[in-house]
Amino acid sequence: MNANLNRLSRFRKSCTISIPARTSISVLDMNRFGVGIAGGGNVGIAFNANTIINIEPYLSENEIPTIDCNWHDSRVILIHHVIMKWHTLHSIRAGYKVEVIRANNKHIGFASSASIQIATWAALNGLYSFPFSESSLRKVIAEHYCEADENNNNVTKGFTTGLSSFLGLYGGYAVIGMDTQPETHIQVPSWSVAMVTLPGIKSISFGDVEVAALTTKGPILDSEAKLDKQRIIYDELTPAVEGQDLPRIGRAIEHIQNIGSKLAEIEIYGDKMFTALKTLREVFDCVYMSAVGPGIVVISTETGKELKIKLEALGFIIEWAGTTNNTGMHLIFNKQGREI
Repeated sequence: MNANLNRLSRFRKSCTISIPARTSISVLDMNRFGVGIAGGGNVGIAFNANTIINIEPYLSENEIPTIDCNWHDSRVILIHHVIMKWHTLHSIRAGYKVEVIRANNKHIGFASSASIQIATWAALNGLYSFPFSESSLRKVIAEHYCEADENNNNVTKGFTTGLSSFLGLYGGYAVIGMDTQPETHIQVPSWSVAMVTLPGIKSISFGDVEVAALTTKGPILDSEAKLDKQRIIYDELTPAVEGQDLPRIGRAIEHIQNIGSKLAEIEIYGDKMFTALKTLREVFDCVYMSAVGPGIVVISTETGKELKIKLEALGFIIEWAGTTNNTGMHLIFNKQGREI
C-alpha cells in the first residue's frame, strides 16, 4: 500500500455536515472585488436553511479521484471542483461517495452554490483530521470559489466576499471587511424568518446580467455611497443587532438598500421588486432583498405560522421558512446516527 493510501486508511470513514445559509444585506464596496478576486466586504445574517451532505472516502489507486454523487443538479459540478482542488493541494489518492441530503433552491439569494462548496471543503477537512484551521479553510474557499456554468457544464470564477464561508462556519450576524476577514460577529435572537419570491420576478443565473450589475453600475454607485453605507452599518445597523431591536434593524437595512451597489442590484428587477419591498415593509419590521435576489428576506418576532399566513395572503411564494442560526457548521463522523 502506498503512503497516500496508508494515510487515508487511518482517517474517518464518513462525514455528514450541515451548513446554514447566508443572506447578504449589502456588499460594502464593489470596487474592491471582481470575478475571481475575493474581497469587497459584506454584511449579513445566517438562517437554518441548511445544506446537508455526506461524504464517504474509499481507497483508490487512481491518480484522478472517482466521485459518485446521487445529486442530479447542475451544481454537482461544484462538488467535483472542490474534491479535485483538494487532491491537487494534498496529493491523496481516493474515491468518494457523496450524498446531497438537502440543498437550497438556486439563484434566489441563499448562496446555495457557496454552501455546497463550503460544505464539501469542510467535510473533507474533517475527514482528514483538519489539516486546515478554520481561518485557513475560509481563505482556501475564497481562493478557489467558483460558480456552475450551466450552459457548458463547467465551473467559472465567481464573486465572493467571504461572508458565506464565515456565516456557514459560525452563524449569527457578521460584518466582513475588505480583505474577507470578519470585523464584527454577533449572535442574534431566534427570530422567525422567511425567504420569499414574487410571481413574475425571474431569478438571474450567474452570467452577463449579474456581471454587468456587479462590475459597472454597482462600483460607480459605491464610489459615491460607500462611506455613508459603512457609517450606517457600523453606527446604526450593528448597534441595533446588539440591542436586538428588530424595527431599528429594519430601518437601517432599508437605508442601506436604497444607496450604492445594493440599489443597482435591486434595479435589475425593475419596479416589481421596489413595489414588493414596499408592500412587505408596510407589514413587517425587517425586509431586504438578499444578494442579487430575487429572494426577499422577511424577519419577524411573530411565530412562523403567523408569518406564513400573512405572506401567503399578500401573494408571495414562500421558498423557505424557519429561524435564524447562531451555531454554524455541524459535523457528524462515521455515521453515529444523531440527528442534524
